[in-house]
Amino acid sequence: MSHILHQPSLPAIGQTPAAHSDFSDTARWATVALTDSQNAPNYLPGDVLVIDLEVTEYRYDAMYAVEIDGEALIRFVQHRPGGLYVYALSGIYEGRTIPRAALRVLGLVTYANKLRRVG
Repeated sequence: MSHILHQPSLPAIGQTPAAHSDFSDTARWATVALTDSQNAPNYLPGDVLVIDLEVTEYRYDAMYAVEIDGEALIRFVQHRPGGLYVYALSGIYEGRTIPRAALRVLGLVTYANKLRRVG
């Protein structure tokens, strides 16, 4: 089982990637322990997500911490012709398309630690 599920996108050819953070910069990195199964089966209660708080706008299709109607959520965001499609993995067809300007991005989910109990 891999502990790192998401990695930052690869740099463009000819660019040198920035060194990975040691995660001690609490102004940049946050951890969130999931308490619901909205993104099951990939992410379940108890999984810990590492969020890059420097990412405050949509960059590419990925999993983000977003605020919708005043509620902070972990959601997948995809670019679609009519705007951005925001959905939970367990309800991929129940998402909604919203204008890019209406989405408040709190951070980009960069890593996930899936802790599973056996038995």
